[in-house]
Amino acid sequence: MLGVVTKGQNIPFREENTYKLELGMEYKAIPSEGTSTIVPSQTSPFRNTGSDFYLQIKLNLLQLLNDDFRIKIIDNYGRLVSSKKLKKPDQFVIDLGRSVEIKNGKASNKYRIEFVDDNKNTTSIILIEFTEEGNFLVNNILFGKI
Repeated sequence: MLGVVTKGQNIPFREENTYKLELGMEYKAIPSEGTSTIVPSQTSPFRNTGSDFYLQIKLNLLQLLNDDFRIKIIDNYGRLVSSKKLKKPDQFVIDLGRSVEIKNGKASNKYRIEFVDDNKNTTSIILIEFTEEGNFLVNNILFGKI
């Protein structure tokens, strides 16, 4: 079984049959002061249309395990993105940001989803990571590409 070592403990990855992940892409306008501009580069001009792909992850919990009490979502900067008590299978949406910023590290590109019992012990995790190349990894396994 694969897992992550934290504080001397081996925390297992969440069983895949208990959740479903979906990566959503939406073409959104980027807040800007101007209209389309052309930025010259050494090879060819790049048209900035003021829009880019905006990413979200939908996490559907299909079933709760006996010790599931709370879910915590933490980004690679250590910020708590979400924390919620679990009473029944539920859906969570993680707003990731623009694809370019995720790839270059300006936006969070790693997320740790922790399942915690009522004694505040992490019982299982889901790791989500986006690489500079645009690979989308779930629990260190290639899941797709952005």
